Amino acid sequence: MKHMLDLEEQAQGPQPEEMKIIVQSLFDKVIPRLLRPLETGGRSVIPSLVHGDFWHGNTSTDVETGEPLVFDASAFWGHNEYDLRTMARRTRYKFGPVWQKEYLKHYPASAPLEDFDARSALYILRSELHDSALFPANPKYRQLFIQVARQLVEAYPGGYDAYLESSNQNTARQDEEAFQETQKKIIESLGEPKESTKRKNEGSHEGHVAAEARETGNVAS
Repeated sequence: MKHMLDLEEQAQGPQPEEMKIIVQSLFDKVIPRLLRPLETGGRSVIPSLVHGDFWHGNTSTDVETGEPLVFDASAFWGHNEYDLRTMARRTRYKFGPVWQKEYLKHYPASAPLEDFDARSALYILRSELHDSALFPANPKYRQLFIQVARQLVEAYPGGYDAYLESSNQNTARQDEEAFQETQKKIIESLGEPKESTKRKNEGSHEGHVAAEARETGNVAS
């Protein structure tokens, strides 16, 4: 994040005073508040190899096999949810809740689950800085960064200390049933895909499914 802030400032010029104040609070309060609970109370994050720049422009489909492809990675070992930031509900990316819902079925959100959306917002900040540095003539990405960062700063003014006080460290003894129920609600809240999206997704795999059926001999006569 600090490296991207330096690159962004080189491209866009000195940070306005508001941005300086927000960035300071981001490092002092927001980042500890949202990341330290991931490894509090006996919890831990197992590093995953993440794509690092996972958005619809870096994905495609192999025309011969029908298998998905990803490319143009900025890979690193980190929290797997980092790649979910482009699937948040209100981003400019074509990935969205349908993609996020399917991902979470296979790789559930990390605890504390109530921080899931805020963590996605935190992770998207790096993308806003990247785009701001990449397009120095366009000030909107810096404004997007300031907007999202301001919301996070306002949401977590007490930082990690306030989290410990409010939770009384009970998160370490979170009931497994409550964990699964909250996970289920997150997935359900994303909603079902639209019928048109279902047909499109199903159609894109018809050739692959038919080929697979022929190989296994399960083709209706």
